[in-house]
Amino acid sequence: MPASAVRYDQVSIPRPDLIHRFRTSSARPLMGDILRKELENRRYHAEDMARASTRISESINKRLTKEPGLERFKFITNVSIFQNDGQGARMFTSMLWDPDSDSAVQEIYSNETIKCVALVIAIYVY
Repeated sequence: MPASAVRYDQVSIPRPDLIHRFRTSSARPLMGDILRKELENRRYHAEDMARASTRISESINKRLTKEPGLERFKFITNVSIFQNDGQGARMFTSMLWDPDSDSAVQEIYSNETIKCVALVIAIYVY
């Protein structure tokens, strides 16, 4: 068959039903628990915070992938830790996704010396 005569059949792409959608309301407390466990009673030291942000990111990913119903999701996790000296900070993230199945959630933790922003982007794999 010549290349121009190739036929493509329509394929229906399954969307997640309501039960299997990523729920930010259940992910946010999970993220908050991890942030508190890792950062509570700690002081800001730049050298330690690089390792801490990696460890927190991996912990969040590991916990989310074990949650029932989230097997078809891939997670992108960004954890930023900076010194809390009363300064302001702005963060921006932009995504192009399917609003019916993909989502994002953010959790913020702070103490006297640390400010931490954790962002999880959940992408449904078709």
